[in-house]
Amino acid sequence: MLEDPKKKVTVLLIAITALVILFLVGMRFINKATVKVTAQAPYAISIEGVGQKSCSVDTCKMSMEKGNYTVSLQKSGYKYIEFNVSLGRLETFEKEAEFELIPYMAFLTQEEGEKIFNESGESAEVYLDQEEGHKQALYLDGEVAAYFNVPVEDFDLSLLGDGKTIALIGHSDTDSLYLIDSEEKSRKKVFEDDNIFEIECSPGVEWCVVQGSEVTVLNSDRKLSVPLSHLDFYGDTLLYFVSQDSTETGLVSYVQVLNFETMEEKNIFTSSEISTNIEQVKASDRVVYLRTADGYLAVKF
Repeated sequence: MLEDPKKKVTVLLIAITALVILFLVGMRFINKATVKVTAQAPYAISIEGVGQKSCSVDTCKMSMEKGNYTVSLQKSGYKYIEFNVSLGRLETFEKEAEFELIPYMAFLTQEEGEKIFNESGESAEVYLDQEEGHKQALYLDGEVAAYFNVPVEDFDLSLLGDGKTIALIGHSDTDSLYLIDSEEKSRKKVFEDDNIFEIECSPGVEWCVVQGSEVTVLNSDRKLSVPLSHLDFYGDTLLYFVSQDSTETGLVSYVQVLNFETMEEKNIFTSSEISTNIEQVKASDRVVYLRTADGYLAVKF
């Protein structure tokens, strides 16, 4: 029996149509590319000409045709991230992103502020005592740390953050600052000035700031325009400090950081909302705490 020619044509047309559809679907699939982002959720991905997607998990993907695109990442309270991509067929572009917090200031409760500013570790006993032969011995917890051949009559002593270095400020016609290593039993004069009031050092005593006629960073030519009460170290590489300027519209406060590895200074926050003078500063990880006459503040960045 001969098959109907019309039926053959119909079957052939159906087959051709199916192949065309499969080809078009396949080409569409082959033309697809992917952007894969890993960041701290929640956040949103926006791709120009494609759309936006909310991401509730850290790793998030969006698919699009091959081509050139501008990708934006947004997270509430953080600076947005933008980058360009050029994608080929079946290509996947992967991006690991870290959002940077938009700095902001918040008031602390009285209890929170007092806890932060009143924390203090154990303090060792440091004192000078007269020895025979007109020598003076410097003691740390009852053990001699260093000797002074010439008696020091007017002085200030403080044990620095590493627990072994003692700062001695001798007051005379010219004030002298000595750093004494209690383990090595050695001392070194590191600074002279007409008046030395105070010294503040990083935890490992790698860097120190001295309040004299000016505020001086030791081992550098850097001068600061703030008193020591307005600064605090975070680790051995970062020094946070707050300066204030009186303007026609009121007091403007600047929270700044000095990086000792690069000796670069950066302003991280500016505020005209602090109406009184800063009394004390404490630094923590990504937070600078301020004590003012009006209460306690935290600048987070």
